[in-house]
Amino acid sequence: MDVFPLILAARCTHFAAGLVLFGAPLFVFTAVPAWAGAAGASAARAAERMVLLALPVALVSALVWAGAALVDITGTPASLADPSLVSGFLLETGFGKAMAFRLAVLVVAAFAALALRGRRRLAAIAAAGGVLMASESLLGHPGAAEGARAVMLVAVHAVHGLGAAVWIGGLLPLIVLLDGWAKAPEEAGKAPGAVLRRFSRIGIGAVLMVGVGGGLAAILHIETPAALPGTIYGRIVVLKASVFAGLVCLALRNRHIALRLARSPARGADLARIAVNSRMEVALALVAVFLAALLGMSDPQL
Repeated sequence: MDVFPLILAARCTHFAAGLVLFGAPLFVFTAVPAWAGAAGASAARAAERMVLLALPVALVSALVWAGAALVDITGTPASLADPSLVSGFLLETGFGKAMAFRLAVLVVAAFAALALRGRRRLAAIAAAGGVLMASESLLGHPGAAEGARAVMLVAVHAVHGLGAAVWIGGLLPLIVLLDGWAKAPEEAGKAPGAVLRRFSRIGIGAVLMVGVGGGLAAILHIETPAALPGTIYGRIVVLKASVFAGLVCLALRNRHIALRLARSPARGADLARIAVNSRMEVALALVAVFLAALLGMSDPQL
């Protein structure tokens, strides 16, 4: 039974949900100043809606991914109804243990989401999202590596994933704020400049994490430069790097506009332009997520 498309779809969905779980709450805590009352409340509400949607999506996609992986090993969907096979898969295989850990983290996060409110809820979900993004690589090639190489792979992939979540996950509540400010820039006051300036500074670090982490991961996975054009894995890496370059260009354009807003009153046209660029960043990021999922299912030697 060919479950490759199902695993790929579940993997993409799970990665995307993880970006939101960590990045959206973190935006509220790091990019919105305490004095920006209305903006802060709006960002918190937006982030809360996003994570409460992303949390069940992450949980369901993880279950689908795990189930499809078991079917891929056994060759039959009937294995999903066999408790001994399911428990053996989750408790005795490297992938199964990593997936069981993620499911446990998501269940704890779900209980926290039910028990807590406001910023406490966001903090708990952000912590869970951070754990998920930092351990994402255990479900791919690094999880099968050994010794010092395994440690290096897990570390660079963790840096890459956390940086992506801070960057892309943070864009989502920012877009909500920008849409509101663009409609009534005269009422926004100094909040747009302050938020954009803070997020821009955070974004620089996040972009560096994505670039450095991804670059080091590529070096560790690809043995020679000739493998970049010469293997399917290498070509996907080149394509993903091209998408990253496009994301950086959009981010630099937004930073240019943000710096202008920091020196002058907010203008609706500028805020709307940043919102459009940010949506384009999110769209490109989804392409990058798809390529990342594809890389995780591809052999670096082929």
